[in-house]
Amino acid sequence: MKDLNLYLKSYLSDLSKSILDLNNKQLEKATKLILDKIKKNNNIFVCGNGGSAAIANHYVCDYIKFFRDRTKFKPKIISLSSNLETI
Repeated sequence: MKDLNLYLKSYLSDLSKSILDLNNKQLEKATKLILDKIKKNNNIFVCGNGGSAAIANHYVCDYIKFFRDRTKFKPKIISLSSNLETI
């Protein structure tokens, strides 16, 4: 159990540092760009390789659900990883 506690403390420390190191201006810029594309009804493509492909697929699901539940927008977000033929 000691190893698990050490791992957890290290993980939480790294996670906290990563969050504190975020560049808020760049994050805001990306957020505005994505929202602008959604408002203009443009397609947004995401993709990944390996485990990141699964993350891209989940991103699409989470993003669409969030927007449909909380806004009037219907974003067109497509994961290129969800269909092998598109890769």
